[in-house]
Amino acid sequence: MNKLITKIVGAALGLTMAVGVGFAVAAGVKETVPVYAAEGDIHDMSISQSTSLNDNASIPAINIDAQSYTVKKVTLNCRYNKTTNPAVTISVSVGGTSWGSENFGTSHTADVEFEGSAVQGAISITFVNHCGSGTGKGTFYVNSVTLTEGPAPHVDVTSVTIDPSSTTLLPGGTYDLASHVTVLPNNATDPSVTYEVTDADPAGCATVSSAGLITAVEDGIAEITVTSVDNDTKSDTFMVEIETPSEPTISVNESSLEGFVGGSSSLTATFVALEGTGVNWSQTSSDGGSVTLGTPDVSVSGKSTVSVTYSTAGTVTIKAQDNGGSTYAECSVVVSKTLTGAIYAQTITDENSVMNFTTKCNGEGTAADGAEWTITSDGDESNFDSTSGIHYGTNSAYVTYIQLTTSGVSGTIKSVVVNARDAQSTATVSVTVGGVAFTCSGSTTATNTSSDFTFTGSRSGSVVVRVDRESSMQKALYVKTVTVTYEKITTGADIKNTNVLAQKAVIEFAEDLTSKLNAVCDQVNGNTNVEELDAKWSLISGTFTSKRSSLDASHQTVFDQLIKFASKSESGDALQKALSSYDYVYAKYHASLTAGDFLNSGSGRGAVQYSAYIGPFKSLTQSTSSTVTIVIIVSLVSLTAIGGYFFIRKRKEQ
Repeated sequence: MNKLITKIVGAALGLTMAVGVGFAVAAGVKETVPVYAAEGDIHDMSISQSTSLNDNASIPAINIDAQSYTVKKVTLNCRYNKTTNPAVTISVSVGGTSWGSENFGTSHTADVEFEGSAVQGAISITFVNHCGSGTGKGTFYVNSVTLTEGPAPHVDVTSVTIDPSSTTLLPGGTYDLASHVTVLPNNATDPSVTYEVTDADPAGCATVSSAGLITAVEDGIAEITVTSVDNDTKSDTFMVEIETPSEPTISVNESSLEGFVGGSSSLTATFVALEGTGVNWSQTSSDGGSVTLGTPDVSVSGKSTVSVTYSTAGTVTIKAQDNGGSTYAECSVVVSKTLTGAIYAQTITDENSVMNFTTKCNGEGTAADGAEWTITSDGDESNFDSTSGIHYGTNSAYVTYIQLTTSGVSGTIKSVVVNARDAQSTATVSVTVGGVAFTCSGSTTATNTSSDFTFTGSRSGSVVVRVDRESSMQKALYVKTVTVTYEKITTGADIKNTNVLAQKAVIEFAEDLTSKLNAVCDQVNGNTNVEELDAKWSLISGTFTSKRSSLDASHQTVFDQLIKFASKSESGDALQKALSSYDYVYAKYHASLTAGDFLNSGSGRGAVQYSAYIGPFKSLTQSTSSTVTIVIIVSLVSLTAIGGYFFIRKRKEQ
């Protein structure tokens, strides 16, 4: 199990102790991790506290706000510079409950651990001295405090509801009750439920499985009770009526199906009181779509199940009809051709690489995400300062600059925040990424107060941070933290075949585009009528708009992604071929076309609300300040054909 080690750094608090005095000084929580993790994980917190105490001052308490996770152990790393024991008594409470106290009086560094029942609440750490003044007085150090996470707090189930609360079934019919059960709250520790037939007339007229599937056995009425496993006082009931109709009845388990050519599914017809001996399956289509229906399985009384293989693209209506009468039920099937290549979803998120100096660096440092930094200067490095960080130069040593460099941050870098100061006069802070200067909207002048300087841009490459004086001076230049914000790209699953309707609309548009441009291509060897080409351009734009508008919002999103990021190929799928044609015609005639470039216009490819698109089929440039999703289409055909001539161009050359 990976451990997220979090130290609450006290910066080696040198706290001179006085007897029996208690004085609380709140420590500021700089960072917490607001998520639950597995039991035993340790969360990273950075708490800094700097206190200068005179003789006889009290030991300040450490108070930590309640975390988003439960705490099961508090560990203090301490030292006392003398051997007196006990030198100090350390007491810990979490969520208002005391976890006890321990005496400490060790001259070397050691851990003191406090454990209790995992709770979620504020942590209070207090100290009481046992050392007198004079020769018995020493200095007590708290180097760090580490919180160990416990299991997530138990969240009780508050309600169980079923919607709708009843249904009517035919004998032999089934109902998925589980999909209609809601358990609140959504983050309940144990949302599981049990299903039970609590009343039935006659007994056994219906059954329910442990997974919530109701099966109608015979005519009657049954009550199903759904009960929370976590809290058995929370439940709801569901009524099911089973009734055999006096007239023929047929129902199909799916009213619609979607699939790609070569895919398959199945349909089940449930029937009672037919005039004939069973069900006949048939199909019709108005646009050339077809499916292959398998041999019906009639092994279960009152049911007929048939396999459905998607043969050709189009819309198909499958009918299950009483073979001795006119009663029937239908299912509409949409079959789509497939596009070649894999289409991968990629999520771009803003991530931070934080270099936080907590000790003398000796010319190097490692950020929290592992990025390695090198630090150079024309001055000598001094002892570490807990408030201002690393520093170069002293009262007797001159310094002009500090330079920090890393090549360990990948992706497009968007901002660099530098916390720095100049202890003598003023210095200038600057940042370059990949050799290009980032800009700062505010002041870049570092003074004797530690300040954040934010530089922004869009670039990848080595990051160089400099703090420069105009001339060599005594006293230090400081750098405490450097935070680099960059775009992290995460590749998800192949989404090509996730949306049949969107892909079908894309292919229909592509075939229409190719058909219209082929008509123009027949004239390319002669004198092309640009007005006719312009008219076809407008018709293509209309087809694009109508195909897209025929889809709902979620389907439109996939449609946009496929259109926008598809590659070109004269030997690829319908869309790749169509875009190859489009690329040639647009490049050759766009200056004469009044209809304009519809695919790269507000009504076409340019309408896609994702990253910026530079011209048709050219490279993509991502520019985003929040999480976005893009898709990239990749295929062997695409990779081998992108640099080739397109079939229109070949026809022209012939």
